[in-house]
Amino acid sequence: MRRPRSVPRLLPRTTLLVGVLAAACAALGACSGSDGQTPACTPNVTANGIENITNGCEQFPPCLDANGNAQPAVNCCPADAGDVAACLYAYGAGGAPGSSGGTGGSDGG
Repeated sequence: MRRPRSVPRLLPRTTLLVGVLAAACAALGACSGSDGQTPACTPNVTANGIENITNGCEQFPPCLDANGNAQPAVNCCPADAGDVAACLYAYGAGGAPGSSGGTGGSDGG
C-alpha cells in the first residue's frame, strides 16, 4: 500500500512556487503602465540629423581644452585632422555631412 504524501514535504515546493509566481507578477506590473512614460527631454532627431536644441534628448559633447574649459568646436576640429565637416557636426556646430542645412551655432558649451 502506498503512503500518502505528507504536507511537510510538499510545503517547501509549494511555497517556492507561490513566491516565484508572485515575484513574476510584481515584476510585470512594475514594468508596464497604461499611460506610458513621457521623456523629460525634447525629441531632436530629424531626417537631417540631430538638432542642437536646449533640453534635446540627444546631446553633442562639448569641445574642451586641456583644462576643461569650453572652446568653440572649430578648436577641436583642426583642418589637418581629416573630415572637418563631420567633426563640426559631432560637436553640434554644423549640419550633418552630406545634408543641406543644420542648426549650427554651438559655442562648445
